[in-house]
Amino acid sequence: MKIIPIFIPHSGCPYRCIYCDQHKISGTINAPCPEEIKSIIERNLKTIHGNERVEAAFFGGTFTLLPESIQQKYLEAVWPYVKNQKIAGVRMSTHPEAVTESSMRLFKEKGGRLVELGVQSLDRDVLKKAKREMDFNTIKKAAGIVKKSGLDLGVQVMLGLPGDTLQKSIKTAEKLAGLKPKTARIYPTIVLKGTGLGDLFKQGRYKPLSTEDAVEWSAKISDIFENAGVKVIRIGLHPSEGLNLKGAVLAGPYHVSFGEMARSRQMRNKIINILGAKKIPNRKIIEIYAPKNLFNLVSGHMGLEKKYLEKCYGVPIRLRESPYGDSRSRIVDIRKTIAIIDPRMLPMSKRRLKQMGYYVREVPLHPKLAGPVKGHPDMMLFSRGKKVIYEPRLEMLARLLRDNGYDCIKGERIESSGYPENIIYDACSIGKYIIRYDGKVEKNIE
Repeated sequence: MKIIPIFIPHSGCPYRCIYCDQHKISGTINAPCPEEIKSIIERNLKTIHGNERVEAAFFGGTFTLLPESIQQKYLEAVWPYVKNQKIAGVRMSTHPEAVTESSMRLFKEKGGRLVELGVQSLDRDVLKKAKREMDFNTIKKAAGIVKKSGLDLGVQVMLGLPGDTLQKSIKTAEKLAGLKPKTARIYPTIVLKGTGLGDLFKQGRYKPLSTEDAVEWSAKISDIFENAGVKVIRIGLHPSEGLNLKGAVLAGPYHVSFGEMARSRQMRNKIINILGAKKIPNRKIIEIYAPKNLFNLVSGHMGLEKKYLEKCYGVPIRLRESPYGDSRSRIVDIRKTIAIIDPRMLPMSKRRLKQMGYYVREVPLHPKLAGPVKGHPDMMLFSRGKKVIYEPRLEMLARLLRDNGYDCIKGERIESSGYPENIIYDACSIGKYIIRYDGKVEKNIE
């Protein structure tokens, strides 16, 4: 979907929050007049190809606190494009305290589709320090009015404001997700020149999130929204001429590719959640099958997430295109087959096993077993399918087997070499039978 942004910087805003300078954020000095709005729409419509859905959006101010006559003029400037279906609808951002049934009715009548509430945080201390005080009941009431009016709801949150913590941001996201908005925007806080936050930063009283922390926070908050069925439509501020001016951004995680970085971190976290966070000694390679257009998302900005995963797991990460146009992603964890051997095996035989692609593990020589068999694996463990019973001295080997999906059960210690009464692991499993040599004959034990 294509959104045509119409910026009305600070228009109607009841507060001057310490972090905000909509002139720099939007790259716009003055709010447009109705004729300028038409020019903005016409200019953007020329860039639309095919049947792409298009909406106009009033951003950067508190739309519903503008005088009603101004709201009318703005909406009437857009209405002809809605009426002739060149634009599918209109969206706006506003302050939760400025949502009324009458303002929503007017907006809906003139093509309104979605209302974004600038929440930023639900933590009282954070909001107080940001000079944006309100409570959750106000937001909940506003959300109810928006939905009752037949409009879709969107929410905006900021991360890393003064007094904020990851846990506070998580609680904010969880409570907002409970309101069941359709969309969410996530903005890590940046320090702009000329703002109250800029003054705090210069005084050493505020430290913004590092880019790394902001990426990780954004990924976690995005997961909370998306797991609740909320579409995250923006992560990080959109680059503008105002933001890109030298000295406009004093500090903070501002990056033209920030959204991509956060999305890639989400992907990395999902991969780690599936594979676990530790290295597996016999792991050979990890193949990730995905549509080709997702390769950059998996690799991350400058390939950093892929490099992180390769360092984390100690093996190459190979990206492969999903077969037959499959849009789903899947992970194939390729591992070497484990060969458990007597440490006294001839070196050339060990080398040959490794050349054949096996991951070779030696059992320790058991001090209680007779010399000829003290290094025989079958004297110290018994396997049946994916179940293994092992002598306690093989605990390290059991860990490896568990990491490879085996159900390992610690057995009794071998305390003597008395045969056959103390040779308790020397058996094999065939079908539903366990076969064990008792010193004289084979016994089939069902």
